[in-house]
Amino acid sequence: MAVKTRFVELLVASAAISLLSSCSFGMRSLPSDWNPHQPPRCTQSTVAPLVDTAAAVPLTLLGPIMTLSALTSSCEDEECYGVALAGLFSIPITLIDLIYVSSAVHGYRVADKCSNAHKTHQQALQRDADEARRLGARSP
Repeated sequence: MAVKTRFVELLVASAAISLLSSCSFGMRSLPSDWNPHQPPRCTQSTVAPLVDTAAAVPLTLLGPIMTLSALTSSCEDEECYGVALAGLFSIPITLIDLIYVSSAVHGYRVADKCSNAHKTHQQALQRDADEARRLGARSP
């Protein structure tokens, strides 16, 4: 009976994690035609990738644990069907984990590019201001 309870707990935890994750794919990335003299309109926040990472870590551990649990079980009675289900569900859990890991990586890349674009924009504004001061100092 404990195997059934543990399996249900793992399944509920996986479902809850699934609902909270993969939000980095919705982040706004830097447009390819962005001009450094214009403010970048993109997402530089790392909250979404952090959420995806927080969801991916338990799933990364859960898949192999469920597989090992199924492979090392020595059950021979009807109470052990939960172990077989654990092995069966370890494959989709691992695949879901890959989605969250790729979402987190995508989110960190988008945030990094956007952060760099904001720095480039500030540098472009500073260069323009320096050039204007230099030209203003030359005029009589």
